[in-house]
Amino acid sequence: MNRNFARMNNQIVVLGPIAYDDIETPYGKVNRVLGGCGCYISLVCANFEVKCSLVSIAGRDFAEEDYLLLKEKNIDLDGLEIDQNGNTLYWSGFYDYEKNIRITRTTEIGVFENFNPNLSDRLLHPSILLLGNIHPQVQLNTLRQFERTPLFIALDTMNYWIKNELKLLLEVIKKVDLICINNEEALSLTGEKSIIMAGETLQKMGPRHVIIKLGEFGAYLFSSKERFFTPAYPIATPKDPTGAGDCFLGGFISYIVQNQKFGFNTMKKAMQYGTASASLVVEDFGVRRIRNISFEVIQDRVNQLRELTKWKGNNLIYNRR
Repeated sequence: MNRNFARMNNQIVVLGPIAYDDIETPYGKVNRVLGGCGCYISLVCANFEVKCSLVSIAGRDFAEEDYLLLKEKNIDLDGLEIDQNGNTLYWSGFYDYEKNIRITRTTEIGVFENFNPNLSDRLLHPSILLLGNIHPQVQLNTLRQFERTPLFIALDTMNYWIKNELKLLLEVIKKVDLICINNEEALSLTGEKSIIMAGETLQKMGPRHVIIKLGEFGAYLFSSKERFFTPAYPIATPKDPTGAGDCFLGGFISYIVQNQKFGFNTMKKAMQYGTASASLVVEDFGVRRIRNISFEVIQDRVNQLRELTKWKGNNLIYNRR
């Protein structure tokens, strides 16, 4: 693949599942709420001045109202397959806030089991390809369809693939510009004992940029030899953390494409837009909160985050006695 002839545009191609989830947290329980990283990322991207193309698959049970939701948000669904021979990916789980763990009760792969996308020509020239949390072989198969490498390739993964498909995953990691994972996954993947060492080790695996998410505590950005940390936006009642990491990545990537820049300063600002996006989705179950937001809503939360972290003590003098 050749990156020399790639040109910056406002297209983001998102590879990731559509799902229906049953979710239970201390704040309640919902059944068959729309989810999947493909939906979370795309619905966030839809609020920026970008063209988001979703590459995914859904089954015969995929509701018309959910299809129309994505369509009405101007998400390009040219890469969405509807397979009438099975059902959409389904996940059921419970969040134990006291132990800070997520417990999976049921996973039914459905039509996603045989998903192997074949991208149309107009999906093969994006500025950014975002490889959502999906089997590494599918990620590789998708990458191999690009004769010209996208300007920027971002990757998300999870502990399941780290444990069961490490060889394939490492092959994918070598080919991307950014990997975005949580602290537990980073430590598991690298074998390191600290987040800082894990970030540096991940960079040596191939990606120039690494984001390590720390949940309610924020996120680290590692870029070349530069570092940046942003705290999370404080939420009093985080009803459902499902999709928070996906929304973070969607906000981060969209800000970069909207501003047509890949520099470190742009990435630092993008971290704040990712943080703001993640803080919105946790305020309700599934995609409910982000169905009807706008860029102005995200921007307002970014402004609040900046005020919360503004240091006004530059003129203070400390006299040590």
